[in-house]
Amino acid sequence: MSLNFNLYVGGKGVSVDRTGLGNVETPVASGRWQPISHSSLIDEIDSSLKSLNMRIVHDVYKLDNDGSRMFGLLQIANCKSDNDFSFVAGVRNAHDKTIKAGLSVGLGVMVCSNLQFRGEIVIGTKHTINIMERLPLLVNKAIGELSTKWDDEGKRVQNYKDHGLTVSEGNDLLINAARSQVFPRTQLLDIMDEWQTPRHPEFKDRNVWSVFNAVTEHLKPRAQSTGSTLWALPERTERLHAICDSKCGLELFQKN
Repeated sequence: MSLNFNLYVGGKGVSVDRTGLGNVETPVASGRWQPISHSSLIDEIDSSLKSLNMRIVHDVYKLDNDGSRMFGLLQIANCKSDNDFSFVAGVRNAHDKTIKAGLSVGLGVMVCSNLQFRGEIVIGTKHTINIMERLPLLVNKAIGELSTKWDDEGKRVQNYKDHGLTVSEGNDLLINAARSQVFPRTQLLDIMDEWQTPRHPEFKDRNVWSVFNAVTEHLKPRAQSTGSTLWALPERTERLHAICDSKCGLELFQKN
């Protein structure tokens, strides 16, 4: 089952596949600035995944600003399977010196394609003369951490499901999230409505998991957003994880 990534890379810009990435011309290096091709970054991630018996099963890319900026989403699988979620990598690169090449790893909830990222395994590197020497090490480190966290994330999700809440407790959790700038306060009432009357029956149980998904449902980018909107998710979902982990007494996860 594939996640619906079009929710996150729709809107402005051009959606392409890996062949389309390969057709983007990479600028000529100048001085210490040495841009890398979009396809080279994805190839490096793909190679690192395969070395750990993981693979890309679904991917979508968005080109913005005449192809100079790239944002992508990769759905990742290994020998294990889970009916609730799949791991996801958010990738970015630029040829216009605006952003670093980067990778953020998180997970996507299968029933609704809500995405959530863990900020602790975000990498970024400047486009300097040594980028191709450092990039494999950075990618391997991030993907290696993904491999070790596969079981941990499953335990986290189960803890969220097992931690029941009253409606009042759920609302308090959402107010805390709004105060922590997980989402704009103007969205608070809509998210409370989502928590109390979820659009997906899988989230009808009154627990931390349903609160978490009420929020991530409303963190999805708007229809006309650009791929850059996606990159705001890691910081926001990291704050949300911290709040929910604390509610469930999962301090261990905050330390790992």
